[in-house]
Amino acid sequence: LLPDDETGKDKPVGTGSQVWHFPSRPQCLECHTLYTGRSLGPTTAQLNSDFPYAEGAMNQIEKFKQLGLFDAPPKDIVGYPTPESTTDGTAETRALSYLQTNCSICHRPGSEGGLIDFRFGPPFAERGLCEKSEQDPSKVPAYRVVPGSVDKSALSFRVHALDTEVRMPKMGDNVVDTAGSELADAWIAAQVKTALLFHRN
Repeated sequence: LLPDDETGKDKPVGTGSQVWHFPSRPQCLECHTLYTGRSLGPTTAQLNSDFPYAEGAMNQIEKFKQLGLFDAPPKDIVGYPTPESTTDGTAETRALSYLQTNCSICHRPGSEGGLIDFRFGPPFAERGLCEKSEQDPSKVPAYRVVPGSVDKSALSFRVHALDTEVRMPKMGDNVVDTAGSELADAWIAAQVKTALLFHRN
């Protein structure tokens, strides 16, 4: 653990072309919040899918049981669709799976980012997405999400941005997750029926 400051530490790795940021203790707690029980480890729903092990594909939960890694087997919770797949679930559920895993850590009811809900289950209308963004409108689009319009949605802008002042996630990486941002864009673009209601209001 680094000292209790606000800056953390940057250290070049490999040939020096990549810089790794080691967060300070307060920075760690920006993501490891009370709302998620402090732990950001994989959940049962994330692990309840097949994985290509060296000896052949197998459900990860079953594999962990086989290896004796549980004191008691976890509850049988349906797994999330695999975001990278083209056949597992629908385009929408794959996008929601990605947002659940990468964004709902902060964006959930009761948390600091709780004005938006990126948990897997809630319907679009209950996610708080069609409200005005809290960000400076001169720097990001005015609305969090404009259904059916990627270019006007702050969500898309921020997951594609490199400027640390506006990018999402705020910390933890310095590159755009191309596959993940494309999934989010496809999800926004697909909200055609919601777009009609949005524009009427």
